[in-house]
Parts: sequence; structure tokens; C-alpha cells
Amino acid sequence: MDLQTLLDERAITHIYMLYCDLVDAKDFDRLGEVFTADTRGDYSQALGEGVVTEGLAAIIGDAIKASDKPVVLFLDELPFMLKNMVDRGAKREELEILLAGLRSWRQDDRLVMVLSGSLGL
Repeated sequence: MDLQTLLDERAITHIYMLYCDLVDAKDFDRLGEVFTADTRGDYSQALGEGVVTEGLAAIIGDAIKASDKPVVLFLDELPFMLKNMVDRGAKREELEILLAGLRSWRQDDRLVMVLSGSLGL
């Protein structure tokens, strides 16, 4: 592993820790410190039945491949997200599509994936 990779990993870890601290403190006004101006987030859909499809997974994969910038995917509370999907009626096949997508997307060097979860689930 070269020095630049180690520096990049350290910077990502620092930003992630700051993000967690801000969310834990509910200091949402400071989230601009961890997100760039071109950050996109879509919280408009619940992750229930029919939301995760192979087509959506392919669209996300294509967007990562088309990006001329590194892409950082933060999935905070992944176990809760999966449980909420099941509680909202998602089928096992949809969970498998999501997990397969995560495996596939992380093969692209442009993607940095940060997954987190809580203890006790």
C-alpha cells in the first residue's frame, strides 16, 4: 500500500468520524463540513417492497463507472436499513439484489464504500 492510499484512507476515516459525531449530536447544520457541494442524497423513497431492483442496481453501477470523480458511498446503520426493508415488505430476492449490488460496486476503484451498523442487532 502506498503513502497516498494511506493518506486517503486516513482522510476518509476522519470525515466519517466527524459525520458520526455530527449525526449523534444532531448538529445537522454542520453536515456541510463532511459533504461536498455536489453531494446528492435522495431520502424520498422508503425501502419497502419493489424499490430495489436489478435495474436500479445496474443504474447505480453505471453511474459509478461514468463518474470522473471518486464516489464515496456511506451506508450508516446498514443492519437497521435491511431490517426496515424486511419490515416494510421487501422480499429476500430484493435484499439479495442489494447485497449483490454492493459486492459488485465495490469492485470499481472509483468507489469507496463505508458501511456501518450498531452493536446488538
